[in-house]
Amino acid sequence: METNKTGRYIIQGEIGRGGMATVFHAHDPRFDRDVALKVLPQALMHDPQFRVRFEREAKTIGLLEHPAIVPVYDFGEEDGQPYIVMRMMTGGSLTEKLENGPLSPEEAGKIIMRVGQALDVAHSKGIIHRDLKPGNILFDQYGNAFLSDFGIARLTDSGSTLTGSQIIGTPAYMSPEQIQGNKEIDGRSDLYALGIILFHILTKEMPFKADTPAKLMMAHVLDSVPDITSVRPSLPEGVNRVIAKAMEKDPDDRYPTGVALAEDYIATIEGRAPADEATRVSEGLDLENAPTIQTSPISPEEAATVVARGQEAGGMAATGTMAAPPTEAFQRSTTSRVLGIGLVLVLVVFAVVGGLFIFNALGSIGATPVALTTPTDRPAPTIEPTTPLEPTATDVPAVIATEEPTPEPTATEPAVEPTEAPPTLLPAAPIIGGADLIAYIDGNNIHTANLDGTEINQLTDDGQAKFNLVWVPGGETIAYISGGCIKEVSLEGVQNDIACFEIAEFFEGFDISPDGSRIAISLNRELFIAEFDREALKAARFRTHLIALSSCEHFAPYDRGSNVPAKSVQFSSDGTRVALLIVSAGATGLQEDLVTIIDLENCVEKPNIVDNFPGTRFVIDNYNITPLLKSWDWDGGFLFLMNNFVRNANYGDMYSYSMVNKRGGKINPIGERCCYLSPTWSPDGRYVFFAFQDFAQGANSTTVFYYVQFATLNSGGQLVPMDIPPLVNAQQYTEAALRPAQRP
Repeated sequence: METNKTGRYIIQGEIGRGGMATVFHAHDPRFDRDVALKVLPQALMHDPQFRVRFEREAKTIGLLEHPAIVPVYDFGEEDGQPYIVMRMMTGGSLTEKLENGPLSPEEAGKIIMRVGQALDVAHSKGIIHRDLKPGNILFDQYGNAFLSDFGIARLTDSGSTLTGSQIIGTPAYMSPEQIQGNKEIDGRSDLYALGIILFHILTKEMPFKADTPAKLMMAHVLDSVPDITSVRPSLPEGVNRVIAKAMEKDPDDRYPTGVALAEDYIATIEGRAPADEATRVSEGLDLENAPTIQTSPISPEEAATVVARGQEAGGMAATGTMAAPPTEAFQRSTTSRVLGIGLVLVLVVFAVVGGLFIFNALGSIGATPVALTTPTDRPAPTIEPTTPLEPTATDVPAVIATEEPTPEPTATEPAVEPTEAPPTLLPAAPIIGGADLIAYIDGNNIHTANLDGTEINQLTDDGQAKFNLVWVPGGETIAYISGGCIKEVSLEGVQNDIACFEIAEFFEGFDISPDGSRIAISLNRELFIAEFDREALKAARFRTHLIALSSCEHFAPYDRGSNVPAKSVQFSSDGTRVALLIVSAGATGLQEDLVTIIDLENCVEKPNIVDNFPGTRFVIDNYNITPLLKSWDWDGGFLFLMNNFVRNANYGDMYSYSMVNKRGGKINPIGERCCYLSPTWSPDGRYVFFAFQDFAQGANSTTVFYYVQFATLNSGGQLVPMDIPPLVNAQQYTEAALRPAQRP
């Protein structure tokens, strides 16, 4: 390897080095841009364990895509030395920002929100950062925060462990469970570190201080979080509550997501009641009928500790009322702290004497994956009832047989022999909006149901992540993406592979033309429109195979003379156009999602672009911070529906756009409240399906399905949810596909 060159990248200087890698400022001549190039030190290249860690880091970051995560441009190897190429962040790190003093509460909120969103995306993919600290929060030239360095990320769906029993992390930001060596660490460990960072941003001080790493780690496990207003009195008192909740010793008592933490903090500094608190106030607490908590006897010393911590909690309350009795979670947390002291002392002594702690190095990979199950007994959604959907002409009412006396014969009328009552007729499954069946994802498995909620059937049981549901023309099978494959499942539950691309870095979307003749595939951010030849597709593995299947060289791939990074795709109703969700450079300099519609009628290098949005057409809230469309759908003609990102990795506000008048805007049909996911048009374009979870319910929200007339969405009336059990896991992804009616 040349001393001033790695691959095609020209080294211009060293940025910094850590325990396992060196980062260089480099120039990419192909794209004429500066990049950050991270390479494994020469002294470690013969260590197979470090080599595996480094490669794992590159693959880990490759799984992540979010505007607040430092993007990876390239990954390669030269002369046996691997490297990864990332965006050059010219705004420095949070560590450098804090050298000038603490930041304003408002600026802290922007940073915590972006980092929280990035963490939620990582956690939704089973990736834990495990070394969150100011040095790993970088800024671009516009001052936007980015999360970097997943070098010690722990993949919860991996079965291997690279670091054995060693404790990994930076002592000042390690969660109690990391210090105790718990194997079942999850994303809430990152949220503990995010709470420390929030304290640090606001004060330029650390919540815990010690003269040795061992004492510092003991403080994380044993000490209470200090009062931040004693350091910065101008802060609202409620900030204490936010940081204390983020840094609870027991993970179960912390915020469920990074966005929930950020939302609570921002509401606090703006003088608004947090969502969870507002919900508690509106519903009230029935303490008289609360269940009795059975606990084991504790010593007087432990009792004193519980009382003291209860008084601390009461002192943080903003209402001035008497603090409520300790909750079960609090008692569990207190007991676990006492029982963990001996373990911590042993770990600390062992660490200091044996030197087994590795700080700022790559951590173990592997944990038991969290199983997403489909509950059988789920609570009914707390949605106000309203007028149900009117039955269509195809609805057949049930005929109920009743027992009536047989009339006596008369002289002029011969006696009639009694006949059997007519059989009871079952109502036919309704056809609404031109659809007779819905397929949807629940617990990572595909289910189908009639539109009235009857005949719910589970078609898959593998629990593998799925998305992009498409009814294959004919209506007998449902196609979808799982991993690097397009799969399909029949209504009888028989599964089959349509095409698999083992080396795909990105495989985010496909669609089948209405006549079943063509398939559009987004592979590694390139669009390919090919013939829907099942036999040939089953043998396809690479982009060259898709090129060979296309009858138009300009649509395989579609590039307009330069790459068009397509994420997902949909055909128009007549198959003459496609709408693409692409990644485009926005006005702020950030990459942002853009829907563009192109004409397929002529096989030309640069087909006509019919329209694109949102761009300058209309404004989507927070698009300057998180410029993502988490889901979108086209009626195949002129209307689009979409949602941005607000919470729980995928849910956000709902928007509509019309190609007729080139206008769009927020619609939020449930009382103008957030949040929505997977808006989907009915086959006739008159009805809309969407999933909804009430933002005000916080972590306790359930996800409810709706299927309503589009023309009545903003009429002010109440909407009735579908009679399909709600999803109780607020983090759960879902989407639906509506089958065109298969009978007259």
